[in-house]
Amino acid sequence: MVTRAEAAGPHSVDRGGEPVLFASAEGPTAPAAPPQADAEAWYRSPVAVGVYAVVGLFLLVGYLQWRIAILTRTRKRLEDVLSDRTAEVHLQNRQLETYNRELIHTNKRLRETLEEKSRLLGVATHDLKNPLFGMRALAEILLERESLSERARRKIDLIRTSAQETLEQIDGLMESAASTAGYVEDEPVNVSALAGWVVNSFEPQAQRKDQTLRCTVPDVPCIVAGDRGKLREAMINLISNALKYAPPGTSVDVTVTHADRTVRFSVSDQGPGLSMRDQERLFAPFRRLTPKPTGDEGTSGLGLYIVKQIVSLHNGDVEVDTALGEGSTFTLVLPSLDAERYMARRNESVGTEVESE
Repeated sequence: MVTRAEAAGPHSVDRGGEPVLFASAEGPTAPAAPPQADAEAWYRSPVAVGVYAVVGLFLLVGYLQWRIAILTRTRKRLEDVLSDRTAEVHLQNRQLETYNRELIHTNKRLRETLEEKSRLLGVATHDLKNPLFGMRALAEILLERESLSERARRKIDLIRTSAQETLEQIDGLMESAASTAGYVEDEPVNVSALAGWVVNSFEPQAQRKDQTLRCTVPDVPCIVAGDRGKLREAMINLISNALKYAPPGTSVDVTVTHADRTVRFSVSDQGPGLSMRDQERLFAPFRRLTPKPTGDEGTSGLGLYIVKQIVSLHNGDVEVDTALGEGSTFTLVLPSLDAERYMARRNESVGTEVESE
């Protein structure tokens, strides 16, 4: 007996929630075919991709052409700016060359004028000094007479003193004209040795006022490039002022040091010092300061002015450390000549001497 389920063919029966497959007499039945996939979208087709590529290529070419046009305009603008700047530079160079030629010509005329001024000044001072020498000599002869009254002696002594002071001012004027001339020698100068020589020359003057003159220099040479004669004159002026204004029985110290590519020549005294008003006019010509010489020495008011001019010609400076009632220290600060340059100049000088022999 065949049941209805068996006759119906294969099908599943749910037993306890699990499907059971029954086979029919004809064998197992093949599974149902899946539904056929939808046709591919048009925007993914090869034609669409090709269109995209062509459009992207056109956009890229357009962008590159736009950038090239911008860069071309920028380059043209920069070339125009560069051309304008180049023209301005050429114009400024021509103007500078013109100014340079005018400056050289002006300097030449100025040098000639200074030389003529110095020559005329020398002639004038020579002519002025002769009668002053005669006045001073005549006054000294008259003062030797014992028959002069005290009143007449005072007047004649005033004539002699006035003549002497005028001679000193003329000498100072001549020294100023010579020392402040724009030309300086350029040779190696040992400041230590030069300072020792100048100090020794002032020993008799210091002894006359019972002053102690000390000199301290380093063991190694302190070399600068400059004019030996003018530097010696600057040292003489500073030491002379220190001895002149310092009281008898005091000390004057001269020190030479070398540091920071500079050579420093210092003169310290125990004199009256300088007020702020005196410091403001310290280096002015023909300015006599408040302190007075302590040994009836003469003064022209040109010493420190000459010192300042000489040091300026050597690209240096003058430092002043002073206070009223506490003495003064004047320091010449000069650029030093390093060892290599010193040896090179020394070899050049030796070679020149050998060639001359």
